[in-house]
Amino acid sequence: MASEVFAGMVFDGPGGAWAAALWLVLVIALVSREVKVLRGERSPRRKALLALRVLTVIALFLLATQPAFVVERVRRIEGKTAVLVDTSRSMELAVGGSTRAKEAAALAARLAREGAEVRSFGDRLRPFDPTEPNTRRPSASTRLIAALEALEGESSIGSVVLLSDGLETERARLDRPFRFPVHAVAIGGEEPRVDVSILRLRADPMVYLRERSTVEVTLGCAGACDEPVEVRLAIDGMVVDAAVARFEGGGSARVKLEFEARKLGRHVGQVSLIPPEGDVVPENDRRSFLFRVERDRLRVLLVAGSPAWDVRFLRELLERNPALDMVSFFILRTVDDLTMADTNEMALIPFPTDELFREHLGSFDLVIFQNFDYGPYRMEIYLPRIRDYVMRGGAFAMIGGEKSLSAGGYAGTPVASILPVELPAGKAVDPREFRPVPAVPRHPLVSLGEPAREVPRRWAETAPLAGWNQLGALREGARALLVHPFDRVGGQARPILAVGEAGEGRVLVLATDSSFRWGITTAGARGDLSHYERFWDAAIRYLSRDPSLEPSRLSTDRERVALGAEVVVRGEFADDDYEPRAGEAVALRVVTEAGQVVSEAEVLLSAHGELQERVQAPDAPGVYFVVVAPQGGGEPLASAPFLVEGEGDELARVRPDAALLSQIAEESGGRFFASPDDVPELDALREVEERVVGEDRRSPFREPWFAALALVLFTAELLVRRRLGRT
Repeated sequence: MASEVFAGMVFDGPGGAWAAALWLVLVIALVSREVKVLRGERSPRRKALLALRVLTVIALFLLATQPAFVVERVRRIEGKTAVLVDTSRSMELAVGGSTRAKEAAALAARLAREGAEVRSFGDRLRPFDPTEPNTRRPSASTRLIAALEALEGESSIGSVVLLSDGLETERARLDRPFRFPVHAVAIGGEEPRVDVSILRLRADPMVYLRERSTVEVTLGCAGACDEPVEVRLAIDGMVVDAAVARFEGGGSARVKLEFEARKLGRHVGQVSLIPPEGDVVPENDRRSFLFRVERDRLRVLLVAGSPAWDVRFLRELLERNPALDMVSFFILRTVDDLTMADTNEMALIPFPTDELFREHLGSFDLVIFQNFDYGPYRMEIYLPRIRDYVMRGGAFAMIGGEKSLSAGGYAGTPVASILPVELPAGKAVDPREFRPVPAVPRHPLVSLGEPAREVPRRWAETAPLAGWNQLGALREGARALLVHPFDRVGGQARPILAVGEAGEGRVLVLATDSSFRWGITTAGARGDLSHYERFWDAAIRYLSRDPSLEPSRLSTDRERVALGAEVVVRGEFADDDYEPRAGEAVALRVVTEAGQVVSEAEVLLSAHGELQERVQAPDAPGVYFVVVAPQGGGEPLASAPFLVEGEGDELARVRPDAALLSQIAEESGGRFFASPDDVPELDALREVEERVVGEDRRSPFREPWFAALALVLFTAELLVRRRLGRT
């Protein structure tokens, strides 16, 4: 039943409260004037006249302003109590022999039996059945404050019981108090024995090739933090740096780790730590990040055995390219040359073999030997270094001539072991002219951007080459891109241009020292100077592993996506001869860093070997890979990493944040409970709301009897004043 409560007074007369204020001033003025006028009268008469004047002007004031009394009808309504249960990943941590989630579910079940409405929250609000708490995967974030703000839009809720460990991942403080009291219950208030975690990781999203980059790591420790902790940095699964963190004077420590990017494209880095014995949460001992490697400038070392037209044209081409940083050497004297002057006084210095191949070899992206024989420079001891440089990911090109390949004595050397062709014994160099024939028309070093059907004609239009070095058969896995039109080896056309892989690096052999003819000589005959430049531009990009020249390429529309977001995957797929894999069935997979398959679908490539599909990102943060592989099994054709970003660092902290829960309870007018055992019955936490269901305005001064009373007072004052001789 509704009760009545006085809610105030209003003025219904013309002008409202402003007019009432003016009337009040007039009343005070009239009464004050009457007091002065009656100052000389005898006391009984003065009191009678003053009383009549006061009553008359008050009646006039009430008639003019029409004051009304507002009375509200109020009904007491018992507000609904909502229970919010934290279902984030941190609630899965152990509490004695149980978990925080089970502890919260037990309390929620009790409150539900007493009449509370139970919901869960992590990244957003959801319905929750406390009798089946494990039906939903734990959330990767804790948006505690946002969940409470979402409840404010429901007018039926009178109070909230919050069951959480307080590890908010999105906001650090409250912006304003809530409209309802929040009774906060700290779940898992125990101190962990020991847990070391990665709190923050700072790494540049883009780094330059062969430059050192720094990763800053902030560690946190809860519990006993006496022992130092080893922190490791791995790039694409290989450990590249490590440091030791010590927690001195607090529960946090910082370390810096460094790495040198060695490959272009997207790469995955992972920071991990070797946890102390008894570490509570192994999931927060590692964190991955994604970064892209770009090239500032490509460093090329060109070593030429002697001045020649081929050397001149290649050197000028490399010098004109602003994306290249070239170091070149022309060999005009050897260490055995007799001189009559001191070396410091000579313009021609001995070839700096030790400095180049012992100290600075690793700083180059590409090494080119152009008609260069190593013998006169006593380089035998450095040839293994060149081999190892390529095996570790470097690029190497050997250009023919009378001092190169077999003619340069390279057969049987460590350098020969990385070449894509066998080097026959002897020093056979054939001086006859010929035009090479394309063997792999779609390869980027052969097609040079032309359609495959135009490639044979384009190469037939080039000027003939002036001789060739005789090469042996191809090694396993190598490709002959250009071959001799009539010379053969082992029943196959003799290779002129061949490429292959050696360890992590790439190698090219061009068995002629007259490729400059593709430029100036062809231009003189056909007017096209670009063939030479396009060839060497493609060769340099291919050797340095330009991703755009790979036979199969895969990419995602975004490098970083939200939990469960849609990812657009695009790819182009060809075989080792760059023939499109038209209409092939492939498996499109999303896999974790550990290789675990998250999702898989069968996809048919288009007639041009292309793919465009949509996949759903996993609902757990971390680095994942989109992988395309042959449907029947085999090595992946291509892969692309992407980063799924969570709403926050859910497991970075494990110690419950009772301070935040206490602040929420205090500022909202609720109560804080340090343990679920302290929570009373639901009736003690219910909030009773007084809701206004209506209002009445009561104005007695509108009634006729009050107007009659005012007229009587006015008449009485007039008669009395005339009787006493006052007007």
